[in-house]
Amino acid sequence: HIAPELGRLGRQKTLLMDLDVAAPLVGFLVAAESHYSLFEALANTHRLDASFWGALVARRENLDILTMPGPTCVDQLPPPEAIAATFRFLRSQYRWVVADLGRSLTRFSAALVEHLDWLLLVATMERPAAEQARRLAGYFETARNLRAPLRLVLNRVPRHPGMRWRRLCA
Repeated sequence: HIAPELGRLGRQKTLLMDLDVAAPLVGFLVAAESHYSLFEALANTHRLDASFWGALVARRENLDILTMPGPTCVDQLPPPEAIAATFRFLRSQYRWVVADLGRSLTRFSAALVEHLDWLLLVATMERPAAEQARRLAGYFETARNLRAPLRLVLNRVPRHPGMRWRRLCA
């Protein structure tokens, strides 16, 4: 919900990207469909301009949406220079770029984190989600290629939680 609000409140171009290769749901959640993903941009950095990019995304007022058409097996990571060039292009086109990296760490998402300005780890207060958040936070805190500040965002917090978050993460 962050990306649509950034575009609406700031009236600035915002991009929402689904980068979850295992269980992509952004397109479903925002009712946007595309047959393309970030992989097309990464494979065509030599053609990357506003016109080419416009063919990849779904548009809604100040929000562009780049979906992941379905679960994708990433056998070979894109070259680091293609990732860097694509993120440079995205920064030149948008005020905000929000990327859903998925529920778990993949080789693909790990290759992208060095290009992030902020990393928001979203979790619910269920014990398995808290444990996954703790493990991911531990990985990101020791990652040498992570420059982005790491923040925890609790989603769907009950009014009167039965367990304290601190106990869940201990």
